[in-house]
Amino acid sequence: MFHGVCNVEIPTLHDIENAAKLLKTRIKHTPLVRSEFLSEITNGSVYLKLENLQKTGAFKIRGAFTALSRLEQEGDSKGVITASSGNHGQAVGLAAAELGINATIVVPEHVSKSKLEKIEQFDVTVIKRGSYEEVEPLAKKLAHDKDLTYVSGYNHPDIIAGQGTVALEILKAEPETDTIIVPVGGGGLVSGIAIAAKGLNPEIQIIGVQAEASPMVYHCWKSNEFIEVKEEETVASGLMGGIQEGSITLSIMRDKVDDMVLVEEGTITHALKILYEAEGQRVEGAAAVAVAGILKDPERFRGENIVAVLSGGNIEESTFQQLIRDTSS
Repeated sequence: MFHGVCNVEIPTLHDIENAAKLLKTRIKHTPLVRSEFLSEITNGSVYLKLENLQKTGAFKIRGAFTALSRLEQEGDSKGVITASSGNHGQAVGLAAAELGINATIVVPEHVSKSKLEKIEQFDVTVIKRGSYEEVEPLAKKLAHDKDLTYVSGYNHPDIIAGQGTVALEILKAEPETDTIIVPVGGGGLVSGIAIAAKGLNPEIQIIGVQAEASPMVYHCWKSNEFIEVKEEETVASGLMGGIQEGSITLSIMRDKVDDMVLVEEGTITHALKILYEAEGQRVEGAAAVAVAGILKDPERFRGENIVAVLSGGNIEESTFQQLIRDTSS
C-alpha cells in the first residue's frame, strides 16, 4: 500500500465493465489507428487511441458521466463542484447538463481561453481563481461550505472506472497489445487503464508519462511516498496541478503501473508536430506526452505492439500554431 493513501474502495475490472455499459450510448467509441511513422522508428506496431476526438475533445467525459450518473441514482446531492484546468470541467459541465445536476467549476486564473469558453457553454457556475495548485483545495473548501459534492478529476472510484473503459476498447480492437503508454496528471486515466488492462491481461505493460516540468506523480511513484514538487510552466498544461495527498491513484499506480517516464518540453512539442504532420491529429500538449515517451527512447519498444493514448485535443489555435512554428525553427 502506498504510504499515506486514504481508505477508499479501489474500482475493479467489474466496475469498469459496468461503467462501459453505462457509457455505451453516451460517449464516442474513439478510433484506434496505426501510426506508420512511429511503427517504423520502433520496428513494431504503434497505434494511437484518439481520445482527442471524444465528446468535449478529451477522455474526461468517460469518468465525469460515470460519476455523475451514480450520484443522480443516489439522489441526495444539492449539486457538484470540481476543480479543473479545463478538460474535466468541460466533461462535468456536459454530464451535469445531460443529467440535470447543478455544477460549479473552479478553474485557475491562467486557464486557456479555449478551454474556459468550452466550459462556459454549459449552464454551470465558473469560479476563476488562483494557480493550478490552488484550485483543488479551494473547490474542496467550497464543497464543505456550500454542502456540495466534490468530484475530483482523478481521486474518485467512479471517475477511475469511467476512464478505464479506454482500455476495454483498446484491447477489444488490438488484443495482442504489449504496452499501453498513458499521459499522467493526477493519475485517474492511467489508473483506470491499468486496472482494466491488467485484469484482462496481467502481462501487459502500462507506462505513465509526465512532463519534466510537472513531475510530482513521477517522484511519488519512484519513492513510494508523497512528495510535493514545485511545478514549472509546460506545454502539457493539462497535466499540471499536482496530486492530492492520500489519492487512491497513488496506490493504484504503485501497484499496477510498470514504469513512469519524464519527457522534456522539446520532445513534447516535437511529438505534437509529428502527430499533426504525419498522422493528421491535432492534439494538446498533455496528449502529446504519450508519443514523446516513445520518441525519447524508440529502441525500448523495438518490435512491440504499442498503444499511445492521445488524451485530448483542446488547444487554442494560436498556441498550437506557435508550437508548430517554434518546432520548425
